[in-house]
Amino acid sequence: MNRYLPKYTSAAHLKNFACGAALALASMITPESAGQSISTVTPAPDTEKIFIADAGGDFGSYALEPDRSDDRAYGVFFADMKKWGRYTLVSSPARADWVFQINVGNSSYCKEVTVQDDHPGSIPQQRTTVVNDNWVELVVMDAKMQTRRRFVEHLHGALFSSYEGVFDRAVAALIDDFKEKLGESQEATHVEHLQAPAPIPAQIASAQVIFLTDISENNDEADRFSGGRTRLYQEMSRALQSWGRYDLVDTPSHSDLIVEVSFQVHRRCDGARDHRFRLFLRDPRTGALLWGLTTHAGSTLLARNERKAFDGGVTDLVSQMRMAAETPTWAADASIPAHQQAVSSPTAPQSPAGLISAAISTQKNTVKSGAALKVEVVVKNSLKQDLNFTYTEGDPLTCVIAVRDADGKMAPLTEQGRKLEEAHSTLRGRPLSYSLHTGETQIRECVVSDLYELSHAGKYFLEVQQLDGRPAESNTLVLTVVP
Repeated sequence: MNRYLPKYTSAAHLKNFACGAALALASMITPESAGQSISTVTPAPDTEKIFIADAGGDFGSYALEPDRSDDRAYGVFFADMKKWGRYTLVSSPARADWVFQINVGNSSYCKEVTVQDDHPGSIPQQRTTVVNDNWVELVVMDAKMQTRRRFVEHLHGALFSSYEGVFDRAVAALIDDFKEKLGESQEATHVEHLQAPAPIPAQIASAQVIFLTDISENNDEADRFSGGRTRLYQEMSRALQSWGRYDLVDTPSHSDLIVEVSFQVHRRCDGARDHRFRLFLRDPRTGALLWGLTTHAGSTLLARNERKAFDGGVTDLVSQMRMAAETPTWAADASIPAHQQAVSSPTAPQSPAGLISAAISTQKNTVKSGAALKVEVVVKNSLKQDLNFTYTEGDPLTCVIAVRDADGKMAPLTEQGRKLEEAHSTLRGRPLSYSLHTGETQIRECVVSDLYELSHAGKYFLEVQQLDGRPAESNTLVLTVVP
């Protein structure tokens, strides 16, 4: 097993440790429970599980305020729900008791106002002005995708408040509205302003076969702009096939992912037009929405340029889908359990601090079957206090990485991996400790292929779950193994 040398910005803190990858903990660890010990947490039988869907939407191409769109709403809502800790968050709607769908939008309307210019003796005149009503919405659905509750919060500016603050408070208020319906105390939800991106459903990346359908409503103006009612499907199909990531099929039941697209021209009361594309990614098994995307085609002065603007919108829509599919995310069967009492592991050293954020990466995301695989794990202390680590002397697996296949199953251990795992679980020794000071960065290299059998072709999902006695969370590294 290779040894590693963490690299710091301060040479005074160089220290040797063993590095490896091990089986994931039985379930993920919450920051609250991690503050007591390194623990395995098994959700109670009555813990309700929820899947959070990003329904997409935006404030329209003509909204007056900066467009914070769906990705920010989803990220902040996910962080707020995780911090609340009432529900277990799961990565697939098929495993959920409830689906929480977050959406943003703009309902513009016109009103007449009386205005008067600055010239003496001018006559007051009436004119029409457009009012943009930006809102965020939470839709609560049961496992059968039946809507049970809707909550809407409107974005209203406040003195000395940034637009981001107004937006994030509106998202937090959705949870407060939901808490009120549950009869919980009305302690305001803490607003999470700056958050790492929330995980994109793993099904989008792991899918290999998709079903494409056009759900546009009949709209003559949209047909004139696009060049024909069938053109959206044709251009989307061509763009997806050119991408080469998915195979297209004619039956939704034979697909891993349903892709719904639409194009509409929305006319505002003052005559402005919004040429809007929508794309929805659904789970064919449950019919649940996984992800929504929105983009706009710009207006043109000449009719002959409309086709070009339409094609540009299709290209942008597929580009957004590509970004979602290629963004590292959590594993197919991952979950974040609700807050509950942790069960201490008898072999794990005690750790006084919470969850560590790490970044996992590799030089090549595609490797050949049986080839050596090394990953780099980076931890940067961005806090105003030291990060303290405690681990058992001689532990061969101080870097715990979970490796799952496309079905969410753990990859099998190699013979060497089984021996190291056994040594790790039975080790008894004195605790060793060190600190990572504010601003310092630790970099370590882990040889994953020494522990996991990666001989079968397919996609694998890697996550950091423990570092030197501290529970950790990271991005999900998507790895493709080819023959």
